[in-house]
Amino acid sequence: MRFLFLAMILTLTPLAAPVEAAEAVVHAVQSPAWIERGNRAIPARPGSPLRPGDLLRTGASGRAQVDLPEGSRVKLGSDTEFRPTRIVEREDEDGGFLDAALDVLKGAFRFTTGLAGQERRRSIDVKVGAVTAGIRGTDLWGRSGPDEDFVVLLEGRIEMSTEGMAPEVLTEPLDGRRLRTGQAQLEPMPEVTMELIQQLAPLTELDPELGALTADGELQLVLASSRYPRGVEDIQAQLESAGFPAYIEAVQVDGVMWHRVVIDNVASVEDGQQLGGSLVGQFGVNGYWLRPMN
Repeated sequence: MRFLFLAMILTLTPLAAPVEAAEAVVHAVQSPAWIERGNRAIPARPGSPLRPGDLLRTGASGRAQVDLPEGSRVKLGSDTEFRPTRIVEREDEDGGFLDAALDVLKGAFRFTTGLAGQERRRSIDVKVGAVTAGIRGTDLWGRSGPDEDFVVLLEGRIEMSTEGMAPEVLTEPLDGRRLRTGQAQLEPMPEVTMELIQQLAPLTELDPELGALTADGELQLVLASSRYPRGVEDIQAQLESAGFPAYIEAVQVDGVMWHRVVIDNVASVEDGQQLGGSLVGQFGVNGYWLRPMN
């Protein structure tokens, strides 16, 4: 009877939907930018995993792009703080989908999906300050600032809400909602034009005048070289503290050991020249050269 009773319970109890933990990955960086995990902050670099609870923070001239597992990308502007709080792959009767919660604590962001990700299912809540956007669409832009938090739909469908307010579905491009400081309810954005979006969009794109590091970047930037570790350790430490992902490598040349300060994943020769040129005269950097990554 006991076994029969257990069998009846298992038959009547629905099985939990399979859940698989996932993580985001940093795709591109314009330093300075840091990943804060626990009590430690390290410079962000392409390929760095971004796990629930991590904080990605960009500096005054920093930018970053983060790829989510289902093919969407989050673009972050300068002086922005971004934290994923949930990233899991789930399954239901219709198949697999990404279930995620993302917080934009400060600054500007854009959520967009490429062609490869448009067919993927997703249930993503992006909290922008005190405003939450439930993403079912493919493209939106928002910002959390001292005076107001707002989100504008560019394409697709989002569900807008704030604490104590039922979700409101937006489906029309250029429709947006904002929450001004001191208010309790969302209000429609004043007329949003494509001209305004074109002004805002560059704030979350990589700055073409600053050197970028990308996941597919194939160049290394060498910023210092010395036969003695002490000759480069201080330079590397200063760069790392300032949010640049520099490290020290030891390499033997004609039987002589050299110690060099290197930054990987430089996107192009032009990016390397821009980044290297901007660092000369700072942190003890006197010159630089580019070379292919090993």
